[in-house]
Amino acid sequence: MEDPKQDNSLNLIDTSSKKSMQDKSESNSRTQIKENNISTNKNLILEERDDDEEDEKNNDIENDLKEDEKLKNLMADLNEEEEEEEEENDNLNYDRHFDRELKVGKDYEYKTIQDAINDAKPNNIIKISPGIYRENLIIKGKTKIDICSLDNNDQAVLLSDNSPCMMISCLEQSDTVQIYNIKFIHRGIREDIMKKSLFETKFFSRYMTHNKESYFIYQFAEEIEKLEINYVLDIKIVENIFEENHGNFCAISILKGTVSVNNCKISLACITTETKSILPAIYVENSTAIVENTLIKGNKDYLTIGIYSHDAQLKINECKIFRHKCGGIISVVNEKNSITVQKCRLVLNQGCGLLIMSIVGKSALKEKAKGTKDTLEINIEKNNIEFNEGCGMNLKKCFNAKIIGNVFLSNLLNGAELTDCDGFVMMNVFEKNKGNGLVLEAIEESNEAKIFKNKFDENYKNGIDISGENNKCFINQNDQISGNYLNGIYIHNLATPEVKFNNLYENYHHGILIESNSSALIEKNKIYENIRTNIAFGGLLTAKTRILENEIYNSRNEGIYIVEAEGGEIGNNKIYNNNDGMVLIRCKDIFIYCNEFYKNMRTAILLSDASTATLLKNEICENYFIGLLVRDSSQGRFKDNLIRQNVIQFYLSKNCLNQRSYVKRLNDVQGRYEVADYCCVF
Repeated sequence: MEDPKQDNSLNLIDTSSKKSMQDKSESNSRTQIKENNISTNKNLILEERDDDEEDEKNNDIENDLKEDEKLKNLMADLNEEEEEEEEENDNLNYDRHFDRELKVGKDYEYKTIQDAINDAKPNNIIKISPGIYRENLIIKGKTKIDICSLDNNDQAVLLSDNSPCMMISCLEQSDTVQIYNIKFIHRGIREDIMKKSLFETKFFSRYMTHNKESYFIYQFAEEIEKLEINYVLDIKIVENIFEENHGNFCAISILKGTVSVNNCKISLACITTETKSILPAIYVENSTAIVENTLIKGNKDYLTIGIYSHDAQLKINECKIFRHKCGGIISVVNEKNSITVQKCRLVLNQGCGLLIMSIVGKSALKEKAKGTKDTLEINIEKNNIEFNEGCGMNLKKCFNAKIIGNVFLSNLLNGAELTDCDGFVMMNVFEKNKGNGLVLEAIEESNEAKIFKNKFDENYKNGIDISGENNKCFINQNDQISGNYLNGIYIHNLATPEVKFNNLYENYHHGILIESNSSALIEKNKIYENIRTNIAFGGLLTAKTRILENEIYNSRNEGIYIVEAEGGEIGNNKIYNNNDGMVLIRCKDIFIYCNEFYKNMRTAILLSDASTATLLKNEICENYFIGLLVRDSSQGRFKDNLIRQNVIQFYLSKNCLNQRSYVKRLNDVQGRYEVADYCCVF
């Protein structure tokens, strides 16, 4: 059977000779064809000889690699991870019609993958036979080509060090390349290949303090600066990944086009060089990347990232990204990017599971997005973000984010952090994180995130931590904020959130704690059975705090505890079955109206240490000891309150004696009251 290459050559020669018959004689034409045939045969012989040499070279490489125990262990580990952690995709539909199949292997036309890529045309598919290929592939200027393993049950392996296993740069962003069912292994970068950069003089190492908080050390030649940070990489370091890498140092580099990576395995676990450089498994810049059903494994000893993107469109679906020292996914966005992460497992990374950040800032992004059809979209849905040694997820300076249906479990720092962000956080589970469940920060810009129908349970610090002067977030309809080792919600550092329609219970400190300089609207919540107090607040700038229409009950201590506050409004609440209903210490001008205080164990309302308050139209009934206790030169304006069926209706210490007739005359007091030279109740 004749070689197809020889047939093609003869056909081309016949065509050219027919066109030249007008100017040349028939004998000359036949002579030319004969000479060309001889030349073609010589080239085919040389090609066959080169192919034989290449076969021998590939066989030598395979033999060397088979003797490499580390690579053997890695291959076994990848297969084990596939069986235990990843659903098989045997029924993937890649049966669409292709114009041509280019097969690669020692028994096929193409001996190297790069040769097949070079010959590929639109609507061609390259199928790679099982084996290990040590190549640095470059796909440049191609479109509508597919690359996959020939055998779905035995993936081809691309092995590389120093340069990417595969670098893709199409002519247009709409040009497509699809890669599926291939294993990629990158063995690291030699430092002599890296140009002198930040990474040669600065490196990261983890440092664990006694309280299990995670720090990073930036180590220089002459000084060490220790910084506590809440996400894996400082913004300057993230910028430097882009500036120094540009897709030159990674397993798969996507620089232009629309690239799909499906049902692949990418491993950085077999790094053999002593590199200090940060190595992403997938690097995406100014492109669109779709990564689905793919296993991306990092390295516990070297600085790896699962996926790094810069100014790119990113869709990641049903992937497992794990054991990366610098983070699972890191994405730097602009005003037109779309980032989607769905149904993924981001686990066991030493850095954060997911980091998305804008360098220019949220306000600048919104300004740039005005008048354009495309705008920044971030969708994080139905992922398991678990057991990461940094923060589970961090969004920084972003807007239009949707975080829906995720599980943030047992991360070493916080479950998730939103810094200077707007967006929706809905129907997620924040459980057993070693820091806070969710951190909402406003540092340079506002934070107006909406936190809706989530579960916050058994986090080692607070369920929700809210801070920052322009933090106006909304905490709404979260049915379970419970069992957190500090507070259900902690509000501090000038934050002014709204907290409505939530259930906060069984937290080890306070249900809600509002520190000095902050305030909140707390409305229509159920707050109960918290160990210290259900609600506590105080400080000079808490005057705008409003506690309205809540059920506050079953605390071992106070239902509401207020200390050194100036102003504040407590109205239309039901406060019952607490040890003390409400305690005010060194407070001024607290307005308490239309509340129901009943069945509290000691006192319904206590004014102490020269506090002043206005009590209007409250029902103070059926408490097990004292309804109203005023002591230590405290003063109150009491009017139209119903005080009855308590063991003692009101109790005034001697220095508050002038209020006795005032209390009786302007309020409905039925039953015993007492006046003493000093308060001996507690």
